[in-house]
Amino acid sequence: INPLGTQRKALLLRGLVGCGGIIGVLVAASRLPLAVTSLLSFLAPPLTALCAVAVVNEPIPRVVLAGFLPSLLGVILVLQPWASFGGLDSIGVAAAVLSPIC
Repeated sequence: INPLGTQRKALLLRGLVGCGGIIGVLVAASRLPLAVTSLLSFLAPPLTALCAVAVVNEPIPRVVLAGFLPSLLGVILVLQPWASFGGLDSIGVAAAVLSPIC
């Protein structure tokens, strides 16, 4: 059995996307307070579910839909973006939000 498999392009793409996710977390951690980076990482499960719908047409179970809104509201309430008045680095926030998608 070849360890690289037969779909080498897909393997390379998967590796690059995974590397992008790790780089996103590191960029976010370097530009944002660690608490904010950690808090934004809690968006990973709902964002992953949305990506599964967009990429592979996988249906979202109702329990996932039921957890999506509370997790989003929880992150918003703790982060309080209305109180920071632009105090957070936009590149860091974008990297933290986009890294779970990878």
